[in-house]
Amino acid sequence: MLRAVIRYCGVDGTVYNEDVSLLIERRSRRCIQCGQAAHLSQNIMQKGRTKRMLCARIIDLSMLVWIASTPLEAAEQRAHAGKKKRPNIMLIMADDLGVETLGCYRNSIFATPNLDRMASEGARYNNADATPICTPTRAMILTGLHPNRTGFLERLDSPADRDTHTNRLPTHLTTFVQLFKDDGYATAIAGKNPGHAQTKERLQEKLDEYMKIRKTDDSYTVIPFSAKRAVPNPKKKSSAGIKKKKSSAARSKPNVVIFFTDDQGTLDANCYGSDDLYTPTMDRLAATGVRFTQAYSHAVCCPARALLLTGRHPQRSGIVNWTQQGPRDPHDKKPNLPLSEITLAEALKDAGYATALFGKWHLGSEYGHGPINQGFDTFFGHLGGFIDNYNHHFLHGEGFHDLYEGDEEIFMRGDYFPDLTTKRAVEYIEANKDTPFFMYVAFNIPHYPEQPDVKFDERYKDMEMPRRSYAKMVSTVDDRMGAIMKKLEETGIRGNTIVLFLSDNGHSAENNSGIRVDNHTSGFPKGHYYSANGGGGNTGKWIGHKGQFYEGGVRVPAILSYPARLPKGVVRDQAVIGADWFPTILKLCDVKLPKVKLDGRSLLPLIKSPDDPSPHNVLHWGWAGKWAVREGPWKLSGQGEKALHLGNLDDEAPEVKDYLEENPERVKRLRDLHNQWAKDTAMSMD
Repeated sequence: MLRAVIRYCGVDGTVYNEDVSLLIERRSRRCIQCGQAAHLSQNIMQKGRTKRMLCARIIDLSMLVWIASTPLEAAEQRAHAGKKKRPNIMLIMADDLGVETLGCYRNSIFATPNLDRMASEGARYNNADATPICTPTRAMILTGLHPNRTGFLERLDSPADRDTHTNRLPTHLTTFVQLFKDDGYATAIAGKNPGHAQTKERLQEKLDEYMKIRKTDDSYTVIPFSAKRAVPNPKKKSSAGIKKKKSSAARSKPNVVIFFTDDQGTLDANCYGSDDLYTPTMDRLAATGVRFTQAYSHAVCCPARALLLTGRHPQRSGIVNWTQQGPRDPHDKKPNLPLSEITLAEALKDAGYATALFGKWHLGSEYGHGPINQGFDTFFGHLGGFIDNYNHHFLHGEGFHDLYEGDEEIFMRGDYFPDLTTKRAVEYIEANKDTPFFMYVAFNIPHYPEQPDVKFDERYKDMEMPRRSYAKMVSTVDDRMGAIMKKLEETGIRGNTIVLFLSDNGHSAENNSGIRVDNHTSGFPKGHYYSANGGGGNTGKWIGHKGQFYEGGVRVPAILSYPARLPKGVVRDQAVIGADWFPTILKLCDVKLPKVKLDGRSLLPLIKSPDDPSPHNVLHWGWAGKWAVREGPWKLSGQGEKALHLGNLDDEAPEVKDYLEENPERVKRLRDLHNQWAKDTAMSMD
């Protein structure tokens, strides 16, 4: 049962207050003033949002005040607990602030980080109406009555106006402020008062004075306006960073760290045979874990990240093309990862884990769809595809600044982004060493722009370009991974920490002309080069690169290390996919799998037994209307309804020869498998 108070306001101005908890249950009541029926309907919004009561038929039923949105028993328990348990209430009312002025309403001009943070931690309304001018709106908010009932039908501009009968709030009407005051709340107003203008300094003085008074009152707790922290809403996904210490049982759960590098090629680590690369951290992970030689991710960033974080083919979540990049671009209609998807962060958070993402998101930048809305308590990084490592601007097109702490845009121009990411990861380990945590470190490198640590210049000075520039980037990311691993060891939690390292796709072979416009937002001049120098990755015998479904585009390095439970220094050659890490990690953490259709399978059986087969007989990829399907050594790729290439991985030069014309039966077989998969995942053929 729910408790509420309702006010019946008759035409003669008489006000009746009545507890209608029982009336809500039977959903109907006749007005005690006029006898007409006034039906109540209950509208409880999904996903833990605010519960509210709506009047389905407003006749003499003038106002519904929502006093409690919890079961009656819980409300009574809080009443016995005393006033300290009740929330403080602050109403902030802006003057002449249009909806399109706010960033959270997809405005592209103004920065409104505080209001945007409120939107991300609460409920944002797209169809909230007021009145065309100030006074009637304020009267309506304070009383819950239409201006026709209060008499405020026009602006109240001066003290003299308040002496007229038609421009005065009738004394028989009760404001919600009075209701709270009668119930023991302290109340205050600071700001606009018609006819009595106040300077900004005077307003701040009054606010400070009130705060000082209230902070000395033991009955209330007030957060000063200057406090730079968000108050988590328990019904929303929080942006708070550090959790309280858990019980000893919770602390025994393993920590989870995922290193997700960006555009690191198929064999681009020393332990994968690239002996020209210096990658001691990756090599040490291989020596203390399981190295996979046939690990598949995706052809580009966005679907690879959806695959990893949801355990599902990206077609199921609609990530079938580039996601939204600019968070303040109202014309950007690209997709965002739906909130209905259950991420690895959400699954672990529900099991008591602290969760954090440091680095690259790239699953959509729409307000309300970022990392803190998808299970991460803490986020520092960029939302789009890549940034310059020093000025933190996305560089394609006209560019835009892209650096965030939680939902708040921050500016740290001149600071090297890989170091900022590493510093926060190290600090996070220290702060959470006594509680189980999931830390997703999604490095933005070796993705271009290739801006490596200069300490690797000497090591690679004799290497030819473009391998030289790329190699320095690989060693740079390995070095930052090493700093994080060192912190795990120093805190004594390395043995009970699951560490997964992999790349999102193959190396980039991009080689564009650089910035193409004048007055670029980054400040770089037209012609400034920032691309991948045509590609410096190593794929061995495989062909392909990022953006292609050849092995060099989708086969990536992957290592899983968990010294407490998994074998060390072993290799597995079975085919595994990016979605497999989701159920594998949850199984290792003894966390139940979510009740959704997963495409990934736990890899624990084949990790324990080298003779166990791959959990996948057929492999599928799909992106921007293009697709590929592999069965055994055969891989068919196509676009839309058309098959384009049939390759064989067992050839001496894998996938070089096209068997499309000479093996039509194989083409039909693979095409049928793809069509069945596309139907199952609702893949668009566009």
